[in-house]
Amino acid sequence: MGRRLIAIALSGSTLAACAAEPPACSGPFVTLRNPATLACTVRQEASADCPDIPPSPPWPVCKHPCEAIHDEAACIAAPGCRVARLLCDAFDDRCAERGPFIACFPLDLDPPVGGACRGLAPAACATRADCGGQYLLGPDCPHTGVDAGVAGVATALPPDGVSCNFTFVTCFDELAPP
Repeated sequence: MGRRLIAIALSGSTLAACAAEPPACSGPFVTLRNPATLACTVRQEASADCPDIPPSPPWPVCKHPCEAIHDEAACIAAPGCRVARLLCDAFDDRCAERGPFIACFPLDLDPPVGGACRGLAPAACATRADCGGQYLLGPDCPHTGVDAGVAGVATALPPDGVSCNFTFVTCFDELAPP
C-alpha cells in the first residue's frame, strides 16, 4: 500500500510539473531564403507568448515573385532581384545543356553594401541588385535527369528548399559575369 501511495504521489507531482511548463509559442512563422545555401528556412518570429525570440535574419521570403523569373536576362532587368549561378567545370553536363543560371531571387532586406561585388560574403552579396552569387551544387541536390536542371526554381530548388542546398562560392558583378 505504501509503495502505491508513493507512486500515485509521484505521478501527481509529475503532472503538476508538466502543467506548470510555459505554453508553446503560437507563432507567427516566416519562411526565409538563406543566401548562403539558397534553401528555405522556417523561422519563428517574436510574439506576445514568446517575446524573447531573437529577430530573424534580413533574408527575403521564399516564393517571392523574383523566383518566378526563369531567364537570367529578365532577372538582371527586374528591380529588386538578383541572379544565382552554378559554378561549372569543363565536364559539367548541366552547364553545357542549360547554362549556369540556377534561379532568380529577391534581394535581402538589409541596405546594400558598397564596394565591388567580388569578395562580398553571401549576405552582403544578396543586398545588391548589381551582384550575383555563384554556387556549388550541394551533395544533397539531384545530379542526374531533369531534376538536376539549373534553369529555374522549379527544377533546381524544390519549393520547400529542404532537399537541395547549394554552397555559396563567390559574388560577381552581374554586368560582367564570372
